Amino acid sequence: MRLINCETMRFKEFIGDNIPEYGILSHTWDSKEVSYQDYVALQDLTGLSNHSTPAIEKILGTCAEAKKDSLKYVWIDSCCINKESSAELTEAINSMYKWYKKSKRCYVYLSDFKLDVENPDHRRNTGKYELTATEVAELTKCRWFRRGWTLQELLAPEDIIFFNHNWKCFGSKHNLETYLSSITRIPCFVLVHSNSNRIYRYSIAQRMSWAAKRITTRGEDMAYCLFGIFDVNLPLLYGEGLQKAFIRLQEAIIKKSNELTIFAWKSNGRTGRSGILATSPDKFVDSGDIVSCTWADAKLKKSLYRGIPPDGTAWARKPSWDPEFIMTNKGLRIDTDARFDSKGSYIMLLNCVHGDTIKRDGVEDFQVPVLGIFLDKDDTAGTERFCRSCPNMLPVILPDNGDVWVPLRMYIAKT
Repeated sequence: MRLINCETMRFKEFIGDNIPEYGILSHTWDSKEVSYQDYVALQDLTGLSNHSTPAIEKILGTCAEAKKDSLKYVWIDSCCINKESSAELTEAINSMYKWYKKSKRCYVYLSDFKLDVENPDHRRNTGKYELTATEVAELTKCRWFRRGWTLQELLAPEDIIFFNHNWKCFGSKHNLETYLSSITRIPCFVLVHSNSNRIYRYSIAQRMSWAAKRITTRGEDMAYCLFGIFDVNLPLLYGEGLQKAFIRLQEAIIKKSNELTIFAWKSNGRTGRSGILATSPDKFVDSGDIVSCTWADAKLKKSLYRGIPPDGTAWARKPSWDPEFIMTNKGLRIDTDARFDSKGSYIMLLNCVHGDTIKRDGVEDFQVPVLGIFLDKDDTAGTERFCRSCPNMLPVILPDNGDVWVPLRMYIAKT
C-alpha cells in the first residue's frame, strides 16, 4: 500500500499487514486530477505547496486534516495508485474496500457543496446534528451521492467526516446518518455499523439496490466498484463493457452464496424474455426491501404442500427452500420446485419476501406471500432449457394455496 507522509509529502510503501494508521480521502474526480506520475514529477520539482490547482489543494487539504487528527499518513486514490501498471490497478481495486474499512478516518470532500459552514469544529465532534433545510437540499445535489465508487467509501469506513468546498467540516457519518439514509436509501443501521461485517447480513438484492442509479465514467467500473460490498475478487477486463462485467460479478457471487435474492430484479418495462441474471445494478432499484425468508418465516404447512413424484402418487413434502445451483455452459442449473401457470409459464419460487410482510406474528394461519419469477421453455436452444419471461414482474405467490409444485432440475439461460 502506497501512502503519503503528511510531513514530508513523500510516498512511502508498506507491504503486508505492517501498515500504520492512516487517513483516507473520498471525493469525486474532476477533469484534471493529480496522477501518480504527476505527483512524482511535482516532488522532483519544487514540491506541491508551490503549485496551486484544485487537485493539489485537495491533497494538501487531506494532509492538513489528517495532521489535526495526529495521523502521519494518508491514502488518496488519484495519486497513490500507479494506473499505468495493470497489476497494481487490479490489486488496488480488489483491495479498496478493505483499505477504506481499515482507515482511521475518512475525509469526504464535497467540492460542489458551496454553502458556508458555521462552527465547523463543533460539527466535527458533536453528537446528532440538525442540518437546515437549505443544507439538506444542497447536500442532496452533490455528485458524491450519485457516483459508483463512493458507495463503498460511504459503507466501509467506521469514521467519516464531511467537508464543504472550503474544507469546513459540517458533520460526520454518525451525526448525519438520518440525512445520508434518506439520500442513499441505505438503512441507518447499515451506515452506523458498516465497519463490521453486518453489511453481509443484508440480502444480495438489498445491497444491489444501493448501487442502482449510480454512475461511473467507465461502464465496467459500475461492476468493479461492488467487489468489496459482495466480498469477491476478480480480474479487471476493461473493454468488456458493463453488462459482461456485471454478469461476471454475479457469477462470482453465485459461487459463494445460494441466496436466491440475486434473481429478485425487474427490468425497466421490458415484457419479453431474458436471462436469469441482471445486466446492471439498475435492475435492482425496487429491491431495497427484499429479504430471504425461511420455511418458518413463510408459515408454510407441510401437510398442504404437495408435489408429484415420477410414479404419479401425491405426497406431502417441503419445497426446495435451500436449493443448490451452479452456472454451467447450459445456463444456471438449479434443483428447485416449480408449478405450471395458467398462462403457460412456469413459476419458480425465489424464497424471499418484501421485508414488511414477515412482521405479522400473532396472526394465526397467516401465509406470507413469497416472491417468484416466471419461466418459459426456450424453444430456440435445442435443449430442455428455460428463460425468464415477463422480467418486468416479480409475482407474489402463496405456496400453500393448494397448487401442485413439482421438483425439477432446470437449466435457465444466463443472459
